Amino acid sequence: SEVTSANGVTVDGLSIKDSKLVTANSVIQTNITDQAINEAKMQISNSPTNGYSLTAQSGNTGGMTWASVGGTLVKVGDVRSNSAASSHSLTGIFSDTYDKYFFSLSTFPATSNAEIHMQFLDGSTAITSSYRGISFGYNQAGTEKLHNSQGTSEVKLSNGSSNTRAFQAEGYIMSPTSGLDNAKQVQFQAGQFDNGNDFEYQVGGYFHTSATDYTGILLKSNTGNLTAISLQVYGIVGT
Repeated sequence: SEVTSANGVTVDGLSIKDSKLVTANSVIQTNITDQAINEAKMQISNSPTNGYSLTAQSGNTGGMTWASVGGTLVKVGDVRSNSAASSHSLTGIFSDTYDKYFFSLSTFPATSNAEIHMQFLDGSTAITSSYRGISFGYNQAGTEKLHNSQGTSEVKLSNGSSNTRAFQAEGYIMSPTSGLDNAKQVQFQAGQFDNGNDFEYQVGGYFHTSATDYTGILLKSNTGNLTAISLQVYGIVGT
C-alpha cells in the first residue's frame, strides 16, 4: 500500500515529497541504470531526424534541438584489402538519405599502364553503358594529359598507371538515387604515376544518362587485377 506523510517519506536514503525526489544529489550517475535514458526521456524541442545532431539552443524548450549540421560526413561503405582481385564492390551504400557522397580511393594495379575504372551498380549488376565525361591534367614534365568519352562503359579515373606505385583519387558522387535522367555525376581529382613512373595529376567529371536508381559502385582495372585497395564512401549530411 502507498505510504504518505506531510513531510514526505525516505526510502534507502532517498527522500520523496509531493511526487518529487528532494534528496540533494539524489540523481547522480551511480544511481542511474545503464542505458536507462533514451531520446524520449530528454527534453528536446523537436523530433529526431536521421543524420541530424543534437545542438544547444538556449531559446528552445529544454535548451536542446536536433539540427542538420551541413557538411558532416557519415561513412556508408568501406573496403580494404591486400588481396589481388579483378574488382571490388560496395553495394547497398546509396539511399535517399543523402543526395551527394564523398569517396576516397587508393589502389595498386597489378599490370603496368592499366586504367582504373568506376561503374555504378544496380544491385550486384554493373552498369556498362551511357557514361559521358572528360579528364585533363599534366605530368611532371609539363605534358598535357587528357581523355574524353561519349557513351562509354565506365568512369575512367586514370589514363594508365604504374604497377609499382599507388593510384590515389578522391571526389564526389552525386544524385545516384535521384530518379532523374542525366542527374548522376562523378567528379574527381587523381594523382598517379604512368608506366614510366612520371607523376601525373588530373581532374575530371562524368555524368550518367539513366534515370534508374543505383545502389553502389564497382572499382576495377581494365586489365589484370588490383593488388590492394582502400576505398571509403561517405554520405554528406544535409544534401
